[in-house]
Amino acid sequence: RIRKFDDTRVTMPNSDISRAKITNLTERRDILFKHVIGVRYETTVEQLERIVAAIDTQLRAHYMVLDETDFPRVYVVGFGASSIDIDIRAHVATEDRHVFTAIQQELLLLILQIVEAAGSGFAFPSSTTYLVDDAGLPSPLDSDLLQIPPGERRMYTPSTPTESDGQLAEESVADHASVDRD
Repeated sequence: RIRKFDDTRVTMPNSDISRAKITNLTERRDILFKHVIGVRYETTVEQLERIVAAIDTQLRAHYMVLDETDFPRVYVVGFGASSIDIDIRAHVATEDRHVFTAIQQELLLLILQIVEAAGSGFAFPSSTTYLVDDAGLPSPLDSDLLQIPPGERRMYTPSTPTESDGQLAEESVADHASVDRD
């Protein structure tokens, strides 16, 4: 018999247990804190950089978060339907689920404070209706990111057809041309 997290018991045949992959959660040394937050699209690049750096710094400084070579991880990971997504991962130094839940709450509230302090906010699905004439996009920025070095222009150019390509095309046209039309 196995007791589940919701305190119910499950009875399984020994043959199922012997073939199953079993994860013993009581043997872990830490618990992974893993969240993706979405900030508003009005958030500037500078605000995003400050948010990511502050979350990383505060996680590393937290007494229950393990400061490892590749953890915590805080990265901008995508552009969602209504948000700029930031992936946050850290290992919390506890085996106890109740302790983890309390630390998780502390960390989430800290992240909320950081996002608000940066002048941004969390995104939520929404739509904007414009009731005035659209002035269009702003003029392009004068940025080095937009410069293409001479001779490096990469555009699609179709390859020159070979003789065999021409034969295939002619055969294909000939196949379709022989169809009787009444």
